[in-house]
Amino acid sequence: LIAASNAPLSIIVVGIGEADFGPMHQIDEFLDTKQSTRDIIHFLEFRQYQHDKRALVQATLEELPEQVVDYYIEKGIQPLPMANPNQFNIVPDAYDEDADVELKLSFTGDKDATLESGGIYNETNYRLPPPVPYQPVAPVAPHYQQPGAASAPYQPEAPAGSYGQRPPAPYQPVASPAPYQPAAPPAPFAQQPAVAATPYQPAARVQPRKFRVQVPPGVASGMQIQVQNPSTGQMMVLTVPHGVVTGQVFDVNY
Repeated sequence: LIAASNAPLSIIVVGIGEADFGPMHQIDEFLDTKQSTRDIIHFLEFRQYQHDKRALVQATLEELPEQVVDYYIEKGIQPLPMANPNQFNIVPDAYDEDADVELKLSFTGDKDATLESGGIYNETNYRLPPPVPYQPVAPVAPHYQQPGAASAPYQPEAPAGSYGQRPPAPYQPVASPAPYQPAAPPAPFAQQPAVAATPYQPAARVQPRKFRVQVPPGVASGMQIQVQNPSTGQMMVLTVPHGVVTGQVFDVNY
């Protein structure tokens, strides 16, 4: 929050529920006491305004104008000069009895305006408008056949061989199968001469490759160091063996 105080930012936090919001109040008060930090956070509890919507809106936005002005002052941004009222061409709309609301305002010496009469909006009420009553869906009338309407007569299928259909093909006897022919006996197995077995040759043992590492100053046994593999060029993390001290060398397999 301190780092973000130089940005054009305001943070408003509303605590909802019955929890202990003491730490949130401490954060708000802490930033207020920092002389080098612009106040950008404002915290309030919803339960203190849960019965008055107007008071909740007023408490939520009460620090916002001052925070905006503080930012512009800190950045050296001055407001634009006041425009001449003659430059505006404002044409009021005609009075609409159905859409417009008759209001009577009272202006005090402090340039504050209060509503004396008129208006129908209740700024302190949280209640929602009444729900729309349930409208049952009209039942769908069943469909019945009109009396006296004759249904289509039943059309039986035409018998086989009647006009317009092809007569069935005459019976064709199945040809008798060919007589059984025994299979020819297999050829005698010709034994192949034995092939002398090749003696077992053990694979040549690959000797591990090694390189030596010298322990740098300030490193003791059990500590990890980072070295470069001489073959692949990649970095490796090694642990200094037990008993090896600064200046000594040890072998590393790779």
